Amino acid sequence: MPPDEELYAENLNLKQELDEVRAEITMLNAQIEWLRNQLFGAGRSEKLDTVRLLLKLGELGKLNAKAEELQKVSYERRAPREKRPIPAEKFAHLPVKETVVIEP
Repeated sequence: MPPDEELYAENLNLKQELDEVRAEITMLNAQIEWLRNQLFGAGRSEKLDTVRLLLKLGELGKLNAKAEELQKVSYERRAPREKRPIPAEKFAHLPVKETVVIEP
């Protein structure tokens, strides 16, 4: 069993981490509420266009990027098939015999 000091230090670290997570949740809930009011709020005749909304929500994207962990995914696929040659290219090397017919 670890000494009491180690347990106490671990407990303090966990409490601090819990406080940080709670603060972040509170901030995110406030941002979600703001977004709901912007999109569905009553009494406003004009709505935000997509570009403005994305600019105001840029902070959410930054926070979301921190939260997401990147995964490296690899896969195999078949090699692309060769394209069939165009008939003009296929028969381009063959000699052509031309005859000129003059009809009266």
